[in-house]
Amino acid sequence: MHHIKHKSPKVENASLLNHNEMERKEFIQQCGKICLGGFLMGGLLESCAGNYYATTTLANDQIAIKKSEFFEVKNGISKPRKYVLVKNEKLNFPISVYKINEDTYSALYMECTHNSCELLPILFVKN
Repeated sequence: MHHIKHKSPKVENASLLNHNEMERKEFIQQCGKICLGGFLMGGLLESCAGNYYATTTLANDQIAIKKSEFFEVKNGISKPRKYVLVKNEKLNFPISVYKINEDTYSALYMECTHNSCELLPILFVKN
């Protein structure tokens, strides 16, 4: 005589409930990661939208930028820019030029020396 063991419905339901709870926890974790990623990407996209590439001239292997490039004019209102980006066909990466004060500027070549990839400009200058 063969005895067939059947699982009780309670055991099956308890097992199923634990499995669903784990999926729910994973789902909530994934949603949290997606929301955080979306928030961070939104910040990056916003910062990219705000980047301004200055018009420059090149003479004797020197790049010249007019001081007026550090001002944005919208609807007749002039607003200072804290930095501008410079691209040149001779360079693999852009240069970020920060305005420190009226006659002082600081330039940074936007290449990561570890991975040889382009850096994102970050504003370090206080108001």
